[in-house]
Amino acid sequence: MAGNRQQTDFRSGMVRVIMHNLCIYTAFALIVPGVLLLLLASDRALCGWRYRIAWAVFAVALLLCEWYLVTLVSRHVLPSRPVNPLIQKANVGVFFAWMVTDLWLFNAFLNCRKEVRT
Repeated sequence: MAGNRQQTDFRSGMVRVIMHNLCIYTAFALIVPGVLLLLLASDRALCGWRYRIAWAVFAVALLLCEWYLVTLVSRHVLPSRPVNPLIQKANVGVFFAWMVTDLWLFNAFLNCRKEVRT
């Protein structure tokens, strides 16, 4: 009976891990192309070409680094812990930095438009 319970706990734990990873990778797969699309297709008045190119280069470099790290983890060169949690934290940090930067620049854009109107 105890063996059955341990087996059930292990399976339910694995389902949670699989669902967690599926949600994380799906969110990342949707967020990064979305951010790149917003950067590359945004109005030129809202952000200049240097800003767009800098973030696009940074996003591509981040994706390449993460792809390399995930490859090393899948080939058992690096341990999955702490590499995968650190990758997730880096993704959230970069997304947060992008949001703060964009909000700051958008606020500066709106203030500039107010000064032009008055």
